[in-house]
Amino acid sequence: MNDRYFYEQSIYDAIASHIGLKFSNLRFFPKILSLPQNDYELFDLLDIIPSSAPLFKINNDVPRLSSTYSKLLQSQQDSLILQIAKKNFENTNNWLPGDPSSNLPKTPMYTPTCTDIRQSVQNGGLFEFSIDTSMTPSPNKSLEPSLPNFVVYEPFRMFNEIAGGNRFVFKIRFDKMTSPSVRPGAWFSNPLLTQAFTNPDKWLTGPDIVTWNSLFGDNGTLKFTIVNILAVSGMKLEVQSFGNYDNAMLNALKINEVATSIWPFYLNNVKHLSQKIELGSDKSIKITTSVDSPEILLLFMGVESLSKLITGTAIV
Repeated sequence: MNDRYFYEQSIYDAIASHIGLKFSNLRFFPKILSLPQNDYELFDLLDIIPSSAPLFKINNDVPRLSSTYSKLLQSQQDSLILQIAKKNFENTNNWLPGDPSSNLPKTPMYTPTCTDIRQSVQNGGLFEFSIDTSMTPSPNKSLEPSLPNFVVYEPFRMFNEIAGGNRFVFKIRFDKMTSPSVRPGAWFSNPLLTQAFTNPDKWLTGPDIVTWNSLFGDNGTLKFTIVNILAVSGMKLEVQSFGNYDNAMLNALKINEVATSIWPFYLNNVKHLSQKIELGSDKSIKITTSVDSPEILLLFMGVESLSKLITGTAIV
């Protein structure tokens, strides 16, 4: 564990362990996302191919499974498996139709749907985790690198500096947490993918034909795939810093409350967010951030190595 992120990774490790994953299997969104309003947006998100990097990029330049799989189909020698795979890929029933009037493109189907995620969250379980640095000291003896930036906003730099090496308490609670499995729809063929992966010498060659190495090699596009998505509702974060604070700092935080973004989930863009900031008699400041139900938040993607999935060595 990198000492600089000791406390942050402790939180993520606890969440990953709770859903049967390792920290290395998590991919983080650039910001916390709300559950999309329709399946077009959700399936477009699920169609992204993750990389080995911890950040899950969601821009238009990232590779997509459906378009990469289409190229794969064109690179395979003729077989019964390929014929069936091509037929399923071309079957319009396996895609959400495009709607030019709403600017919605033809989109490959996935599970779960938005409805599935809502239902899964409704049936999800409680998750709680806390850190008290008086009982869990950082192994890093240099105070600053191991301490989180509780509040990300330049005018509040002093808040973090006052925190210094003092004790802090962090609590997190999700009323409901779930991690439904992510699977491509019937347009995708696992037998075809397995056949292509395990037979690199039987691929077609020629101009504009994708190669085994470009997909599955050391720097290949299709090294990882999404296996689940972590969704929560009823989020509550509480950070209490036992620095020597005063009313001036309290008022500064309250005046700029909308811009106050609390570690480690920076939630400024999330709807239904509320914050409470209190100065204690011991001169500590407690910041409580809540996102009440029914808002459903997407926190992470869970991914797995494609080679482990195909060879049966992955646990999902």
